[in-house]
Amino acid sequence: MTPGAVVLIAHGSQDRRHRSAIGDIASAIQERISVSIAVAYLQHNRPSPAEAAAPLRSPAMLPLLLAAGAHWARDVSLALRGIEPTPRLIEPPTPVQLVPAVLEAVSSLREADETVVLAVAGSSANDQSRHFQPLATAVATSLGTTCSIAPSPDAVRGLASPGAVVVPVLTSPGFLDDRIRARASQAGAKATATVGSTSSFVEILSDLVRAATRPSRSAPA
Repeated sequence: MTPGAVVLIAHGSQDRRHRSAIGDIASAIQERISVSIAVAYLQHNRPSPAEAAAPLRSPAMLPLLLAAGAHWARDVSLALRGIEPTPRLIEPPTPVQLVPAVLEAVSSLREADETVVLAVAGSSANDQSRHFQPLATAVATSLGTTCSIAPSPDAVRGLASPGAVVVPVLTSPGFLDDRIRARASQAGAKATATVGSTSSFVEILSDLVRAATRPSRSAPA
């Protein structure tokens, strides 16, 4: 059994790009730190968290779920039920921790004074707006521009003005990213790559894994 491993728990998708992107993220983290990284999915793909944990000794679990909602509040807990011993859960990145990844995504497309729209996804528009507001505020402050939150692909079209930069706050490309890009195009806006495709996102996750797997120091006698 592999000691000290970390399992990344992704949402899962029937779109093959999702699985490929999550695998790339896992490989990139593995290159940065000396901890074994495995991947699991909540739905659509295998292995499940229980299947991924089976050959590992006391793995920690890091959900790659950026939005607040049912998947984080309910589905992760259900997926971990029955795994013995109960895995240690690493909290996913907070919205503010995603600022470097958003700025990196924006940097290749944005010109001076262009507004930014964060395209997010989740079970409740109100929940997503509240959850990501600290990120929008931090991005607006860093760029000196307006940054709004689109809680669904359809909301992008109403919020993005011509020339605006739309950032898919997603871990991977796929069906949802395609819809966001289509709505941005209809509004005459530009869409960046997903936040999950940035090197900053990999570094953010690597830092979380490092902190969670760092050997604890014994208190002095």
